[in-house]
Amino acid sequence: MYTNKKRRSFGLIIGSQAGLTVVEMVVAIAVASVLGMAMMKMFTANKYLYAGEKSAGRTFTNAMLVMEELTKSVRMANYNPMETPGGVFGVQQCDGTVGSLFFSTKPIAAGNNGALFFTRDFNENGILDPTSGDTVGFNWKSTTNTLQVASINPATGGISAWQDKYPNVTNFVVDYQYFDGTWASAAGMPDPTVSDHTFGQIAAVSISLTMRSEKPHQLTGQYIYETINSTLMLRSKYYY
Repeated sequence: MYTNKKRRSFGLIIGSQAGLTVVEMVVAIAVASVLGMAMMKMFTANKYLYAGEKSAGRTFTNAMLVMEELTKSVRMANYNPMETPGGVFGVQQCDGTVGSLFFSTKPIAAGNNGALFFTRDFNENGILDPTSGDTVGFNWKSTTNTLQVASINPATGGISAWQDKYPNVTNFVVDYQYFDGTWASAAGMPDPTVSDHTFGQIAAVSISLTMRSEKPHQLTGQYIYETINSTLMLRSKYYY
């Protein structure tokens, strides 16, 4: 006997229908939310990781650029094509304060291992001429993590001011090697007036430079540090 499985209710035909229950829909939405949050966290972590790697690369590049600039300058420290006598050109010693002269025997301030002072005959006229870039000075200011360059008073040849040039330098150490192989730090250089180790016997300068990223790593919250070491042979020795 034929039986009609459909029934009428208020003029509508309602048949057998399959679908999701409310519980199933809630579970599906919850699972989708968890997966979405996991994917968002993964995307954010990858974004921060990429930003961190980019920051590390930029920090290393900046350190290399600073070291390259130092290398160009330091390699000219003993440049003396006219063979001017008297130790006029080469590594010099001073206390690094404003007004002090490069061409002097004053000791560098105690503990200041981040200082480098020298002269070179940049314009090849055989005369120390501060207005022609013959005098160069670098000084690390630890309170601001800045590597400074000296502004020279053309009238006296002394330091008229220190100018901040390279930021985010967290360490700057200079050591000197004499021709006999002896090493001395910038703060521990022997007085050339009472020691056999004169400025003219300096054969090489070793520089250790550490730079820090501008901002902390977004993933770890830590700064990124890059250290570069370089030992530079000077062009020639003094002429006396």
